[in-house]
Amino acid sequence: MDRAGETCRTTAILEDISRTGACLQTDVPMPVKELVLVRHGRKTLEGTVNYCAYHDIGYYAGVTFAWNQHWSERVFRPKHLVDPAKLEAKPQ
Repeated sequence: MDRAGETCRTTAILEDISRTGACLQTDVPMPVKELVLVRHGRKTLEGTVNYCAYHDIGYYAGVTFAWNQHWSERVFRPKHLVDPAKLEAKPQ
């Protein structure tokens, strides 16, 4: 919500996601301690902004999901999701 109490919407790039939270890149700052809804299709995860900092090309906001909200690949699987455990080391 903005200072006038109006609901705000923005599109964000999902930089990172785990069972308990996510990092979102946006064009606008997100106030710390604000409630956010992360939506993907019909799925929604509720959380709170822990930090928001500007770096080079945008704002990066860390979101902790609510205690009863947990992400899993069953909930939604981002197209760009990379599992580091499945990456192979390149020979040097």
